[in-house]
Amino acid sequence: MRIQLFALLLLVFAACSDEAERRYAPHQAFFRFSPVTAVQPLHAALGNPGLWCTVDYDAHHYLFSNASGNIVPYPRTALDAYGRPHSIAGFIVGTPRLPDVSGNFEPLAYDRACPSCYESAYIERPLHLAPDRPDEAHCLRCRRTYDLAIGSPTNAPNDGQHNARLYRYRLVSNIAGDVFIIQN
Repeated sequence: MRIQLFALLLLVFAACSDEAERRYAPHQAFFRFSPVTAVQPLHAALGNPGLWCTVDYDAHHYLFSNASGNIVPYPRTALDAYGRPHSIAGFIVGTPRLPDVSGNFEPLAYDRACPSCYESAYIERPLHLAPDRPDEAHCLRCRRTYDLAIGSPTNAPNDGQHNARLYRYRLVSNIAGDVFIIQN
């Protein structure tokens, strides 16, 4: 009896761990930014359901853009060299317009790379936010549209490519403390 109970507990814990691993992408990701309140597109996306922001970066700036295409550059400091951002093609960050199953509006973070293009041809094609459609991002190359609230493609062309889910990353956001971290 004791062995059966132990085996049952192992199955339950293994199932929970598999679910957590499937929820988040296996790719390495890191981004730390402060002060969140200094960048309007990021601050708005983290605190308002239905708003999303893309995050790109180069050697000297972080580039934050909302669905309307307003780009806000923010200079990188020498201290940022120690916590260099890492992603495939930048990030998409925001809060779904509908609450999750527990009734919360939890901010989400995804890689900006189209997962179907990346998995089928290793093309790092960035997704674009749809200004007239909240909670959607689309790929100009493969023409797929993704639902940002759940991370899945909403239309799947019959082009032989894999219909992969968006690469989701863990997100820690403390707007009151003005700190924002993405990591995997």
